Amino acid sequence: MAWYQVDIVTASGIARFMNFISNIVSLLTFSYLQHVNFSLGVGLGMTLMLGAYFGVHSALHFGAVLIRPLFILVVIATSARLAWIAWLN
Repeated sequence: MAWYQVDIVTASGIARFMNFISNIVSLLTFSYLQHVNFSLGVGLGMTLMLGAYFGVHSALHFGAVLIRPLFILVVIATSARLAWIAWLN
């Protein structure tokens, strides 16, 4: 983020947009290969959109004060889970 001099909220928004593009490409690819469970996907997509809606409004309202601690918490939790799976499972 410091290299491109953008704040964490803008960087998070750019990351979400890139994730959206990769998800569309994946959906098209797997649809072509007929490996998509649409009944499950619609439910997951709706809850994803609901979470994204609340996440965007929280990020715009609270800014980096909310985003930075949540980002650090998620990175620590993911790292701990991966370490648990790799070494203690």
